[in-house]
Amino acid sequence: MPGRSARRRALAPLLVLLVALGTDAPAWSQPPAGPPTFELPEVEVAGKRPQLPSTTPASVSVITAAEIAAMGALTVADALRVLPEVLIKGTGGAGSLTTISIRGSSSTQVLILLDGVPLNRPDQPTVDLSTLPIQDVDHIEVLRGPFSAIYGSATLGGVVNIVTRSAPRTSLSARIGSYGESVNVVSVGERIGGLTYLIQGILTGSTGFAPDTDYSNSTVMAKLHWATSDDAGLTLTLNRLWHVTGSPGAAPFQDVLARLWEGRTLLDLAWRSGGAGGPGALLRVYRLDDDVAFASPGTAFQSDDVAHLWGAQGQLVLAPHPAHLLTLGAEYQGQTIAHTDSSPAAFANRGSDLGLYVQDDWQITPRVLLSTCVREDIFELYGAQVSPRIGVVLLLSDRLVLRAAAGRTFRAPSFDEIAPAFSGNPSLQPETAWSYDAGLEYAVAPGLALRVTGYYKDATNLITSSPPLFTPMNVGHAVVSGGSVELAGQLADRWFVRASYTGQRARDVATGLDVIYVPRSLGGLEIDYRAGAGTTLAMILSYVGDRFADTANTQVVPGYWLTSVAATWTAPSGWAVQAGVTNVLDTVYQESLGFPEPGRRYFLTATKTL
Repeated sequence: MPGRSARRRALAPLLVLLVALGTDAPAWSQPPAGPPTFELPEVEVAGKRPQLPSTTPASVSVITAAEIAAMGALTVADALRVLPEVLIKGTGGAGSLTTISIRGSSSTQVLILLDGVPLNRPDQPTVDLSTLPIQDVDHIEVLRGPFSAIYGSATLGGVVNIVTRSAPRTSLSARIGSYGESVNVVSVGERIGGLTYLIQGILTGSTGFAPDTDYSNSTVMAKLHWATSDDAGLTLTLNRLWHVTGSPGAAPFQDVLARLWEGRTLLDLAWRSGGAGGPGALLRVYRLDDDVAFASPGTAFQSDDVAHLWGAQGQLVLAPHPAHLLTLGAEYQGQTIAHTDSSPAAFANRGSDLGLYVQDDWQITPRVLLSTCVREDIFELYGAQVSPRIGVVLLLSDRLVLRAAAGRTFRAPSFDEIAPAFSGNPSLQPETAWSYDAGLEYAVAPGLALRVTGYYKDATNLITSSPPLFTPMNVGHAVVSGGSVELAGQLADRWFVRASYTGQRARDVATGLDVIYVPRSLGGLEIDYRAGAGTTLAMILSYVGDRFADTANTQVVPGYWLTSVAATWTAPSGWAVQAGVTNVLDTVYQESLGFPEPGRRYFLTATKTL
């Protein structure tokens, strides 16, 4: 009851302000004239439909294709480091397990989508970002905060949607670098009438900077799109990954002969109609098969974890009234997993999740937009979870916008956490959180935006494992509070900038101590300069503050600064050459305690577009 009263008090001023601003109802086709932004013409992750950035109360960042090309990133994780409120955590080099935290969340509380299809497994819900090469990515959308409620489970931190390339392209690319780094990319694509196809093969690898840090990654992506009308089309996508890496770590636990394999196949068929700000529909069926195997000859241990996911999504966007846009959706996912290892701990499990949601975007006046949504997830194993949320966009002036949102999110327990064979607890219930955020966006100049955001999250029923038995229990309670400042966009005709600082604290309510691996300070700076025709210079600077590696807050992982630079030259003949240096200052640092990261590295890339 105290929590409910607090939420009512928090929403009351917002409702009073909406009434005071009036209730004229203009046509939805005329969205609020928000300040100019540098982002893409439309984003999808905010409302599970294409929409203009000015029509969503959500906190969304977009890394564009131009940024990706300029920075010389190797994986999706490298590109995400520049964003506010985001922490990337590696375990020893480019091919090692790499995870993401958003607003102090754990990696299991961030939903990762590939072209809108969830990659999180029901048994091992953390997605390894090192398995996702950047060479087939068109752009990345990152949703932070309570608006993740519309996506269901694994969204206490937010949602990352990785959108792969669709435009046809025929090219060859090769990259070499320090520690035996290599990248080879072949792309073949063409548009024939209403039919477009793109096939890409990507092979990356490294001999490693230290024992057991070598890896190889091969990805094949085939995408076929048939435009059935001007605003509708059918897309078939096949994405196949094969990833092999060592198992780096600190002695005496490291086995230099250990290997980890992951094979992932995603098949997705989707039909979509409509565009931003108007009616439309989505029908999708997909299948995801993911096999993770591990072998350690030194300890005589091996394991194999196989997951099969299949799902269907249906969504309808309607305009029942000139001032309303109504989104109705349903999702179903079936799940099976099987675990075997060299000990008797073998088990299998199955489950399903049916999600139903409705969202209403109401343009109350030309300067006020109210967005409400509620979603219900019905789990075969955990029962039902209801996730409401509300958000508002207020155009305070032609250059100043206020965004605010509140909502409930959750994460269902993993199959491993409930498995008795793993000392699991079959009675576990989902983790839950109420999240709130508010922010101001000011148009400093056309294409340049200054954003100030504050957020608060109260997470309860968190799953923790305490000694001596380490059995998972729903006993955790954490509060995360913080804020960020970001300046992003075109600083001048030749300059692009993204500068941000995040201050936050994730606190364990029971002890008053910091949650592990959540730094109180984060910072990032990206500067791209077009020096002339076909020449681009880029610099990336990132900062991560001190973190604690244990719940008693006695083991400190020191903070660090990282600097990277890249220069790209493009010729009219279709040739492009990029040279760069990563970790320019040769900083000695760790993102996870006991897992050193590589020092200064050089790379050179040549690309020929045919």
